[in-house]
Amino acid sequence: MKKIKAGIIGAASLVSGKLIELLLNHENVEITCLVSEHFTHKSIGQAHSHLKGVQGLEFEPYDLDQIEKKCDLVFSAKPHGESMEKIPELLKLGIKVIDISADFRIKNPKVFSEWYKVDHAAPEILKKAVYGLPELYFEKIKNAQLIANPGCYPTSVILGLAPLISLSLVNTDDVIIVDSVSGISGAGRSLSSNTQFINISDNIRPYNVGTHRHTPEMEQELSLMAGNKSIRVLFAPNVGPFNFGIASNIFLNLKNNKTAEKDLFAAYTDYYKDKPFVRICKPDTIPEIKDVVNTNFCDIGVCFDKRLKCCVVFSVIDNIIKGAAGQAVQNMNIMSGLDEKEGLPYKHALNKKKKPTEIETCAC
Repeated sequence: MKKIKAGIIGAASLVSGKLIELLLNHENVEITCLVSEHFTHKSIGQAHSHLKGVQGLEFEPYDLDQIEKKCDLVFSAKPHGESMEKIPELLKLGIKVIDISADFRIKNPKVFSEWYKVDHAAPEILKKAVYGLPELYFEKIKNAQLIANPGCYPTSVILGLAPLISLSLVNTDDVIIVDSVSGISGAGRSLSSNTQFINISDNIRPYNVGTHRHTPEMEQELSLMAGNKSIRVLFAPNVGPFNFGIASNIFLNLKNNKTAEKDLFAAYTDYYKDKPFVRICKPDTIPEIKDVVNTNFCDIGVCFDKRLKCCVVFSVIDNIIKGAAGQAVQNMNIMSGLDEKEGLPYKHALNKKKKPTEIETCAC
């Protein structure tokens, strides 16, 4: 098969470092262009020290003519609000684009402007963008030219809730409460007092409770799954003193308050039976961040508090891989007609075995 010629815009970002690492191990990809305004003409090792001497390309300035010559597909890892300036002209050239920013995730431009405090520069393209959560939109992703790669928190939350919402098991009149904690890598390379070691070490810091910009993304996708019923989410994110990972604890009420945990487990295992990167914990076990770091897995556990009649879903991912770079590679594979596991951790092992059984599932 002819190799995909892939370029990355915003190639000096933290997510791009992991993306480059994954693409270098991909048998069907050739990295042909790395764009960074801040690191122009510098070697890749100056932005990503673990790649010193591994990849010979230098960072280059944004040049549309050069990108057209060099690339079949482009990953855009620019900050929110910047991708939408360049992506329309890439699409006009017939280049496939996977946008890792939030610029094309929210379908309503007014909602986007409300939460991101900037008017959308390309609202006419929003309807063309496919929300890139492979476990939900595999068929749409296959034929897409533009993928809106999901946010890290929404990935953990939407995958955690999809079976319950899709099967109409949730009382949608009640607010869903999401309490998440992310590693410090979620802040990217940005420097602030809140990300200094002295302030994050031995600490858990809540932030943007009820105002985090991933909230409308969660509500949009969950509402679509619920048949356009309005799903409301109270989102309380936290940052913790570890590098990678997200743990989302999700609290909700079910329509049937006598539901058994074994029935919930059966619903989840059936829903994700053909999804290689989702692992369901057997009843009475809860996933942990350490189970998924450095992988593209999402591990999910579910329990039902009989006393309070409340369901709790636990969902964990690596925020940089399944929450960003790994999911982007998974989307690229699907768009290109490749095995969705190609270039991702444990691909060969996953291809050799069947979907895990109940006993094997998620050794929590």
